[in-house]
Amino acid sequence: QEGAPETAAAGAPAEGVPAQAAKRSVYFWMIVFGTLLITSAGSFNAHLSPMGISYGYGARIGALLVSCSMAGNVLSKNLLGILYDHLGLRRALIFGVGASALGCALLLIDSVPVRVIGAFLFGSAMGTNNVATPLVIKDVFGLRDYGELLSYNTLFMTFGNSLALLFGGVMVDAFGAQRGYFLSFVIVLCMLALLAVLYAVAVRGGRRLRSKYDAVSSPQ
Repeated sequence: QEGAPETAAAGAPAEGVPAQAAKRSVYFWMIVFGTLLITSAGSFNAHLSPMGISYGYGARIGALLVSCSMAGNVLSKNLLGILYDHLGLRRALIFGVGASALGCALLLIDSVPVRVIGAFLFGSAMGTNNVATPLVIKDVFGLRDYGELLSYNTLFMTFGNSLALLFGGVMVDAFGAQRGYFLSFVIVLCMLALLAVLYAVAVRGGRRLRSKYDAVSSPQ
């Protein structure tokens, strides 16, 4: 029957969803589209320095924003791993996406101290992209065809990086530096809100799909 779990060969580890079944699932494509969103959001860190300069903060503050973002990136990677190991995928994602969204919101406020804090928190977007997106694929669909499924994520990461750099430049050209960067980060905040919804639905639905295949592959 089409769409039914495949029975594993005797002695062969088959925990997880086969690649063909995963790719027929809307949940997989929701996760892949989420990867595009979080990669695009994280790549907007490249715009922090020119944004700071456009607001008259100077090159030194612009560089500080980028440095704080990099620090947030490094710290968030470690925290995401710890949260995943001890509290599970959902709480790790809540932290990663939540910290990124809070940082993005703070970057909309025209205040150097607030934007420095915002840049630090917004660095979590890069950390979430690098650490959490592979964990989502592994946790939801298992290790059965993990490499093949992850390759789609990698492809959309490349698109996301290019899209963010292009989009930021277009917005600045269209609306001017200050307004263009402000509107860009408003859009990024909306992207992160959409990402939260996609992950919530896809993780729950994808785990239900996986449970059907794990039940078949489990020894009786």
